[in-house]
Amino acid sequence: MNFRCVTGFDIDDDALAIANQNLEDTELNEEMDLIKADISQLKLSKTKYYDTIIMNPPFGTRKAGIDVAFLKKGLEV
Repeated sequence: MNFRCVTGFDIDDDALAIANQNLEDTELNEEMDLIKADISQLKLSKTKYYDTIIMNPPFGTRKAGIDVAFLKKGLEV
């Protein structure tokens, strides 16, 4: 069985590039999927189960209310 233990979502290309470089540097890039997406618009599969959702503070400081949208999406999955 092949699965990923962590899935990361971000809308910012620069943040994803930095995260990807960090994963490569620590040789964890095989353990994590990085997906560019607006979390509030994301349609997550009902067949995939997430047991922990982590929000990186200060999430929501650039766009008011996006932190609440993230938490609502996290509760859906």
